[in-house]
Amino acid sequence: MGPQNSSCLLSGMSKVVTLGESYLYQEDVDLFQGKNWLNGACIHFGFCLQEEDEDLNIHFLDPVVMSWVRWQIDESEYNDFIDLIGSKDWLFIPINGAMSQEDFGNHWSLLCYSIGKNMAFHFDSARGFNNAAAVDTLKAITKVLKSNNMKAHNKQAESKQESSFYSFSDSCPQQIDGFNCGIYTLLVSRWISQYIMSGKSIKDDKDDNDDNDDNVTNIKITEPLQFYKGNDSVWLKDLRESATPEKATQYRLYVLEEVNNRKKIK
Repeated sequence: MGPQNSSCLLSGMSKVVTLGESYLYQEDVDLFQGKNWLNGACIHFGFCLQEEDEDLNIHFLDPVVMSWVRWQIDESEYNDFIDLIGSKDWLFIPINGAMSQEDFGNHWSLLCYSIGKNMAFHFDSARGFNNAAAVDTLKAITKVLKSNNMKAHNKQAESKQESSFYSFSDSCPQQIDGFNCGIYTLLVSRWISQYIMSGKSIKDDKDDNDDNDDNVTNIKITEPLQFYKGNDSVWLKDLRESATPEKATQYRLYVLEEVNNRKKIK
């Protein structure tokens, strides 16, 4: 069956702009103006802008696909998802806080998953509000990727049974309002992708006293040959500055300008 785009509810309206597999209606575009919470179509469009701007070894998951994998995918459709991500080493997954198929969620965060290392990093602008949803999404994703279908595609995750999940609840930029979580998610996504593609690495240094059933821990960051510790980390300082209220406003204006430019050349 495959993922079904929720925008079909607006099928009587014309699309304002299309980019890759993403598209926006006017109601979606309007969400980038003022103090509005972004919907899934806006998140997907932001990801596609990032994909267009940068040559990345990252697959940015459409929120609709994320929901499909969590709630609806059948084992016979596993190959569809594996083909979708292709040969990318990283998945950037938007988390919307939903804990059931009927729940639309009310907060966005970013889950970055390294397929080869079988490690996931969660960046949440509301101090880990979406941790449970992120762990649940990770379990659904890895269930597909660890299937025999995945082995047929010559993409082997590390053999350990459980994926490692690390939450940057305190170090991630924290929003000071109730509407910019989607913008912060997109801004952090841009920063993390540039960090990863620069050749630097994110590795774990677990706190043995911080384990729980979901393997959610805080971590320290490693760059090659050098450890950075806790809040004194240059890495974490840069991460915290990747999204601010001012940068959120600038990003909204950037997207609106991109939409207007693309409308002119339709």
